[in-house]
Amino acid sequence: MIHTSLKHGFICLLTLLLVGGSALAQVVKKDAGKILPMRRGPELNILIGANRNSPDFYTIRDQSQTIAGKTLAVNFNKEMLLVAVMRSSRAEHPTITISEVREYADRLVVKVKKTTCLLPGIIFINPSVVLRDVAAVPRSDKPIFFIISHVTGDKLTGTETFYPVLHQFNGGDSKVRKPTTRVITDAKTWKALWTDSIGSPPPARTIDFTRQMVVAIFRGKIGKTNAGLNYREDAISDDGKTLTIAYTLWASPRGTERNPSPYLLLVIPASKLPVRFNGNFIAAP
Repeated sequence: MIHTSLKHGFICLLTLLLVGGSALAQVVKKDAGKILPMRRGPELNILIGANRNSPDFYTIRDQSQTIAGKTLAVNFNKEMLLVAVMRSSRAEHPTITISEVREYADRLVVKVKKTTCLLPGIIFINPSVVLRDVAAVPRSDKPIFFIISHVTGDKLTGTETFYPVLHQFNGGDSKVRKPTTRVITDAKTWKALWTDSIGSPPPARTIDFTRQMVVAIFRGKIGKTNAGLNYREDAISDDGKTLTIAYTLWASPRGTERNPSPYLLLVIPASKLPVRFNGNFIAAP
């Protein structure tokens, strides 16, 4: 009787392990995503410059986004271009490569590898070089995350994840009179932001705060000497410890449309990391 019970228990345990293992395999398989094919070639060579030592990433989904007059061998109904570009020191003997594109249910993840191999004692006439890699992949409208791995020699020295901007709101006349930055993670605060800081009801666009959040940048009152401001989001990246919002504001030439108190609101994927704002202001010429 005891022997039979032990045998029965062993069979049950084995069944549970097999079923559990199968379920786990299904979960892993579900979360593993699908690697997308990439196409490279000189016909995809799009000249995008790099003005910074930090990487820039571009997603080109139609011909109008390319250089005027240059026709690429891309069927934008079925494909899109991914571009990774940055400026680096020639002495580092650097390369940049889009190594993998993986599609998940709600996003695309593009892995990029930047390698350096220091060449000591060598002096170059032109000390900097623009690194660029371009790949055509199947078209997708899903948000795209770029993950760059920094490798020196054969050692991984760090990784960064660059977030997409899902949507943005901007305007020229908020109620905020001093430079302010904020992070909004719930619908109540989002509604109050519009009412108290902008002076209008929130837009009809729904934000899913279980998966998204908003970073808000208010320049404050500019004053009568400047005509207005333009603004751009340079990069939103995390290094595993901090989410950094890098942006640039620059004053418009005098005589143009006035933006007395401009603001920029960016809807991005949610993150639990502490947020750091890194702004750069360029005065009017």
